[in-house]
Amino acid sequence: MLTERGKMESIVFACSRDRFTNIITISILIIIFAVNVSVYVAISRNISSLVAYLIIFATTLPILGVLFYVPLKYTLTTETLIINRLGPDKIVALNEIINVSSLDNDMIRGSLKLFANGGLGGYVGLYSNKKLGKYKAHLTRRNNLVLIELENEKYVISPDEPERFVDAFNKLQKKTP
Repeated sequence: MLTERGKMESIVFACSRDRFTNIITISILIIIFAVNVSVYVAISRNISSLVAYLIIFATTLPILGVLFYVPLKYTLTTETLIINRLGPDKIVALNEIINVSSLDNDMIRGSLKLFANGGLGGYVGLYSNKKLGKYKAHLTRRNNLVLIELENEKYVISPDEPERFVDAFNKLQKKTP
């Protein structure tokens, strides 16, 4: 739906990281920094510079790659849910969404990482557990959860205000023909 000025209506939802995620992120970044400093010191002691640079590259690139997909915010428009990230945004058409509901924190406990990041900047990727089955997580915390169900996929997100997100989605669904 367009506003009076012809702009698409959108609602932005923050997604802050919880303390545990911050601790994991900072700890990993400190370890990687320490490894890279050690490698740099080794370079200055005439160890093969190619090997040293490969180690620095091999430890830094995966970290940057993971952080590229961590959610920065969630945006609901009249037509889409956008999971905003440093990398390419994940866009889901609202008309493909069957159900949106708040999710109890216990529903993701015991999840297995099938192809996922579990704490560096957030929790992103493909997970599975007995309660939800397979789902795609786009989380920055392990609470404030919202389940988004499509016909063949499930997403779990973590807006700071999950009830407001569910209410906004339901209002937008009513406006969509």
